[in-house]
Formats: sequence, structure tokens, C-alpha cells
Amino acid sequence: MKRAGSRRRSAVVIAWLTAAVWTFPVLADAVSPDHLRTEPLQAFNLHPVYMPCMQLLPMSPRLQPGGIVQWSVLASYGNNFFLDPVDGGSSLVDADLDSEALSTGIQLKWGIGNRFEFDAMLYGSVHYGGFLDSPIEGYHRLFGFPNAGRELRGQGRTCFFLENNGGIVLDEEGSRGSAALSVEPRYQLRKNAVWMGGTWDLAAGLPVKLPLTIKKHDLDGTGIDAGVRLFAGYALRRVSLSASIGLIYLSRPEFTADDQFSPVAVPFFFSAGWQAGSRLVLLCTVQGTTSPFSLDYDRTDRFTAVVNVGARIRYGSKGALQMSFSEEFLTFASTDIGFNVGWSTLIDM
Repeated sequence: MKRAGSRRRSAVVIAWLTAAVWTFPVLADAVSPDHLRTEPLQAFNLHPVYMPCMQLLPMSPRLQPGGIVQWSVLASYGNNFFLDPVDGGSSLVDADLDSEALSTGIQLKWGIGNRFEFDAMLYGSVHYGGFLDSPIEGYHRLFGFPNAGRELRGQGRTCFFLENNGGIVLDEEGSRGSAALSVEPRYQLRKNAVWMGGTWDLAAGLPVKLPLTIKKHDLDGTGIDAGVRLFAGYALRRVSLSASIGLIYLSRPEFTADDQFSPVAVPFFFSAGWQAGSRLVLLCTVQGTTSPFSLDYDRTDRFTAVVNVGARIRYGSKGALQMSFSEEFLTFASTDIGFNVGWSTLIDM
């Protein structure tokens, strides 16, 4: 398993560096605006059991100036396949979670005065059979990765089944989806503070999730979630770092019992970026959360930590594109492989 994990990391690093080498000569220029430099990569959590929970995207600790509105669109697409005990998890459970997921969101960031920003995001997700099973199996064969029992199940399936010693926890088949509105007022605590030749920023936010769907299945999120987040960032010449940690209260999903769910979780992210030019920033962002679940299954009960690697590219004077590839390397508790595409633009109000 360790050797396979090492080969998987090497393959992704090689792909990222190859893309950077081809892109750099076209896009390299002078230093880009601060809003591009400090923005981390974003990705939705595509793990099926997190469908009912609030989605907290990484965001810059540098808030929008007063009167500036940023509109952005993000789409994440990924494959989930957990088959236990074949994949080496706990012998106390029977797990068959198989789907592909598409999550999309439209986000507004509105700068108000010198220190406030109002953020709102309308987002939804759908899990269905998809089309990636065959390419992923070929990818595993090419690099010698374990196939985790994929050959034991048909391609294009949608299945959410989990049973532990206490009985059946989840038993759903067919496409499933949910939608929500999240809002997060944020306050700039420090901005452009000078330290060791660079500048650092500090901000705080109060995220709230409001469900938009009426319960149709056990993976619907019908409760209100809320929390608090702290954001920090540091920029020195062409290098930028940003991070966040928070505390959130989550409503219990319908498929869990009281003793299978803890309502408090800790979301986090860390991002590092290198300024390749005025039009290109290369980034690596690790985002995740501690798990609120206690289902006797490692791939739901461990914290998630998705590694998102890619680039943010500026076009014109106010637009930017994100292209990135994400995968779970650290705990193998989340989506097997994911692709993320984003677009944003600035509007002067």
C-alpha cells in the first residue's frame, strides 16, 4: 500500500509539473494583482456521506475592497468507490459506496466599506453512475495501483450501502442530489501588515448553511449548519501562503443515529502558491474536515484531507480561471479522484 501510494503521488506531481512547463512560457509576465495571488484553489467535498453537510470552500484572507463584487462559478467532478472488506478497511462493516458526483456552485463576494465582506453561495450536488469507471481502472493498471475490488462490481453503478454491527446504516440506490444556500459575513481583522519583508492578512467569518430541498432520501441535508472560521495569509515576493481553521455545528443526517454522529467538526485548509507571472499562479491546497461520523468504518470516520493541485490563470484585467486536479492521499477517506474548474470576475459597483 505504501509503495502504491508513493507511485500515485509521483504520477500526479509529474503531471502537474508537465502542465506548468507547457503553460509557463505562454502566461509568464510581471507580478499579478493581490486578489489572484492570495486566492487558494477550491473544490467541493464529493464524499457521498457528506452530501447533507455544509460545504466550506477555501477563501482568501484578503477581503474584497468596498464597492467591489466578485462573481465566481465552481464545478467539481469526481469518482467514489469504497468496497469493504475488499479495500482493506474494518472487518466489522459491509460497505458498498459507488457513484460519481458533480457539485456546482455560484458564489458572490461583496466588499462593504473597508473591513466587511458579504459572501453567499448557491450550490447543489448530484451522485449518479457516471462514466469514469473504465478510465480509472486503466489508470490504476498503468501505474500499478490497487484496484480496490472495482472488478467485482459492474461499471456505471450508483449504490450507497453501509452496514455495521448495529445493523444497516445506509441503503440507497439510484441517483441522489441535494441543494443549499450558504452565507458567510466576513470581517478583516488585519490587512497588509508588514512582517519579515512580506505582508500578512487576518480575517474571520461566520458561515451558515440553509437547506433548499425537502427530504426525499436519507442523503438529503434538511438541517441548518453554522460555525465560525479564522483566515490567515502571508505573501512574500512570488510566494503566498494562506490557511484557515474553524469550528462548525452540523445537523445530524437522517441516516445516522444519535450515537453515530457528533455535531461538532473542525474544517481547515492550507494553501501555498508560487507567482509564475501576471497571468499564472501555481497552487497546492489541502482542504478537509474532522469527521462527525462514528459508523465503525475508516473511510467515513477518519478526517478528510483532499490535496488539490493546479493553477489560477488571469485573463483581461478582472477575470480568472481555475483548473485543478484533486485526490485523497493522506487518509484515503474521500473521493478517489476529482477535477475542478472555476471562473471568476470582478465588478466595480
